[in-house]
Amino acid sequence: MCGGYYEEEIEDKQYYGPSTQFTSTPSFGRAAAICELEDIECNLDPYHNRINFKNARAEEQFTIAWQKAVAGSQRD
Repeated sequence: MCGGYYEEEIEDKQYYGPSTQFTSTPSFGRAAAICELEDIECNLDPYHNRINFKNARAEEQFTIAWQKAVAGSQRD
């Protein structure tokens, strides 16, 4: 799962499924938080602001959670 792992543990969980790259660090941080809160199977690449998902299902879970978060922030 995203977040909470030491670098050595992340190396054991390299995912080569779909990935999403963010153009800004704040957006990447928000996405990383969503991955952790939703327990989405992925790993984070903070050097490239990219999230690598385990598979298409994990990416779909993230997309749904991201859309809900964006919709919620637009109501405020």
